[in-house]
Amino acid sequence: MKIQRYLILILTFFSAFLSGCATISIPKYYSVELKNAGIKFYILNGEINPNRTYPVLMSLAGSEVSSQVWKKEGTFGIKLGANLALKHLGYFNFDYLTAIPEKRNISERYLPGNKVSEKFHETNTLEQRVKDTEAVLSYVLENYNIDKTKVVLVGSSEGGAVATIVARNNNTITHLILRSSGGWSHEDAIRYGIEHLELDKWSRDRKELQSIDAFDKFLSKLKSTPHSLDKWWGGWPYKRWASYMFYRPMDDLRMLNIPILIQMGDKNYHPALEGTMDVKRVFDKLGKSNLTLKIYSGLDHVFKNDEEVSHAKEIFDDMYQWLEEN
Repeated sequence: MKIQRYLILILTFFSAFLSGCATISIPKYYSVELKNAGIKFYILNGEINPNRTYPVLMSLAGSEVSSQVWKKEGTFGIKLGANLALKHLGYFNFDYLTAIPEKRNISERYLPGNKVSEKFHETNTLEQRVKDTEAVLSYVLENYNIDKTKVVLVGSSEGGAVATIVARNNNTITHLILRSSGGWSHEDAIRYGIEHLELDKWSRDRKELQSIDAFDKFLSKLKSTPHSLDKWWGGWPYKRWASYMFYRPMDDLRMLNIPILIQMGDKNYHPALEGTMDVKRVFDKLGKSNLTLKIYSGLDHVFKNDEEVSHAKEIFDDMYQWLEEN
């Protein structure tokens, strides 16, 4: 009897605590594991109505090393926070089936700042992310009732390169949205930063970024050992850098005829705004009218202003408004 009373007291405490604490939010989502491909992804909608047809929006994260659904355990194991698709779960429009691919070899319990395994770095490449995204795309299109006229791919930062290649490879993609991503390669963007950006707007703490000659020497080393996991630069092994460094999204973007939206803050210095404006110049020169470019004054790479205030809701609202119009 005592044990039962204790259990009732504990459950009552939990109920009161949860009802009285407005900051606690347990997001609804579920994961789908593609065992044959060795990957998983998340559906953020919570529940899918099998009798409905959904447009689909797939969102690809940038280079951050964190699970797309990390769970932080608080008092008595209550989930206090979750990093669901750029921490902005409430801004998604769930009229769209919203799918978020997870990076390989990373757990749902992975918290930002934790050390990842070597297996993560072995598979953290542009080529592997493209392959995994395409596997998720195929699964979603084959296993859910999807409106094939609205298959939207969103890529943020590094994810923009992944999204561009997937859109190039798959004519099932009907709309492409790039955030804080442009048309230049990493090499182009770094060269521009060394030559044109002021010291306080560009990282010069690494000797390779102090001059073009120093950067060229680093590139020579990178090209000589492109698959190395032992040699590191800028927080990543050579293998990761070699996969992204020389890919130029402009070469693929200019060939696409689907509607494209690029969202960029004018205080984003890597990639530099100039690389995004270059996409607009190329499209104008080619007479292409399928690009919409939205530049946000005073916002940085993650769409925050100088006071660190996020404008993410504006970014999402603009995205969905554009999708209604295109």
